[in-house]
Amino acid sequence: MAGYIGRIPLSEAIQSRAKFIATNAQTTFSFSYQPGFLDVYLDGVHLEDTTDYTATTGTTIVLTSGAITGQILEAVGLKTFSLVNGKINYAGTSAPGAGDDNADGYRVGSMWIDITNDESYRCVDDSTGAAVWIGTTLEASDLGSLALVTPTGTGSTSTFLRGDNSWQTAGSTSASDLTSGTLPDARFPSTLPAISGANLTGLTAGGPSLGANSIIRTNAQTISENITIPSTSNGMSAGPITIADTYTVTVSGNWSII
Repeated sequence: MAGYIGRIPLSEAIQSRAKFIATNAQTTFSFSYQPGFLDVYLDGVHLEDTTDYTATTGTTIVLTSGAITGQILEAVGLKTFSLVNGKINYAGTSAPGAGDDNADGYRVGSMWIDITNDESYRCVDDSTGAAVWIGTTLEASDLGSLALVTPTGTGSTSTFLRGDNSWQTAGSTSASDLTSGTLPDARFPSTLPAISGANLTGLTAGGPSLGANSIIRTNAQTISENITIPSTSNGMSAGPITIADTYTVTVSGNWSII
């Protein structure tokens, strides 16, 4: 035969029992229980809730009529529990707050399910009036802007993602770019300080050469730019040298042509 006689037990519950010997006309008995899950017997006779007694506080049982001296009152109660030894709220309608604390039966590790907003929470501090709950439901919105990366441009093997969330094509850099201080490569700022000989230190001077061991040094034969040799410098070239029209070589120091 299926079913239960008496109250259906809770899925996770602890049964507690107590026996009291009544004094004359005693009506109130102290006992810890969960309201709605209590059986009370007086001299072995099962009493009816709300008719023969009232049990709503969770801590006291109040008889409707006082007991007679020596009568035996027995109470059998069930209290829910969880594996974290704390209350679990499976049907919350909002997020828990600081007031959902140990005074309400919550403990560190207790769980709270907000069925209205589809969120779950875990208690990490059950201090009275200062409980702390943390959300355990991870959604895209919890990741902030990282979850909303939508780069502009077109990604490919020849592009890269810049810090401003855009796909950029890597440009080329020439010698003229270095001397002018302009780098077209999108990985760099649009302008940089011009790079000149004064900026290059710790380098060994040298020019074009021929031969496996660079035994023959070479230089061009025509000057097609304006050049100034400072008074503190000596210059040397292999001749003959031709200075193209409209260009000049200003010698403030020394220039030897061999």
